[in-house]
Amino acid sequence: MKIDTIDQFLVNKYRKERKLTSHWPTNSSAIIDGKIIGKCLRAQYYAWIEQPITNMPDIDTLWRFQMGNAFELILGKILKEMEGAGIIKDLRTQTRIEIKHPRLKHSISGRVDFEYVCETKREVIEAKSTYGRSFTDPIEGIKYAGPMKHHILQIQCYIRSKIAHYYYILYFARDTGWREMFEELNSPESDKIWDSIIDRWHTLEMNLEAGKIPSRDFTLQYSPEKCEELWKEYRKTTHSRKPLTLKAFSKDRGNWQCKNCEYKNLCWEIKNG
Repeated sequence: MKIDTIDQFLVNKYRKERKLTSHWPTNSSAIIDGKIIGKCLRAQYYAWIEQPITNMPDIDTLWRFQMGNAFELILGKILKEMEGAGIIKDLRTQTRIEIKHPRLKHSISGRVDFEYVCETKREVIEAKSTYGRSFTDPIEGIKYAGPMKHHILQIQCYIRSKIAHYYYILYFARDTGWREMFEELNSPESDKIWDSIIDRWHTLEMNLEAGKIPSRDFTLQYSPEKCEELWKEYRKTTHSRKPLTLKAFSKDRGNWQCKNCEYKNLCWEIKNG
């Protein structure tokens, strides 16, 4: 067997997993403090109508996805050993949740990574692996700013399923072994977030029924004015001996949601990649 055979298997597997028949918690989005957080409605629209993707993740990215899956397997093994030691009880993996909301035609469904009983309370852990500046960035890094906002939206779906008493996001840095764990709660603020999540999915369903492509939620390339604003902030926080010039900093500077989108070329009418 050659590595190309394994690579092609991963490509085919990824394509098969893209079909949507319900709203996935990982696709949730909301408007928080005037900013859109989470999955773009236009990208979701294309997925729902089974529009062929124009930007397949490269094979290195697909392998990195598998590294994230490997972390879940390792964590699952540790939790299983903790179950055997009596520290936790009734460990379950990939427990399915489904929520039917009166404002939505389609249900919200997904699977929590780990569910178990600790003492007398049922808990849920959502495992996330990452690396580099996503942990250490002094402005947006997990160690300083807390859990990523789009992951908070995902956890809100699990909270609304009432599957457990406590809900956690556990981050693991693949390059350093750093770990951070955050508890997510149901609060008046999260009630507003949940309402916004439902509003956004309701809007998506209306667009699907009307056959109308939603407007873009994010930007592939920031304006020169926004790039300069971000560059000035970068100059204040960077410790590099050779900081980037404004021109270098501005190149391909935009929302990561667009950079990594499977429909980037279609959405932005980019020819030949």
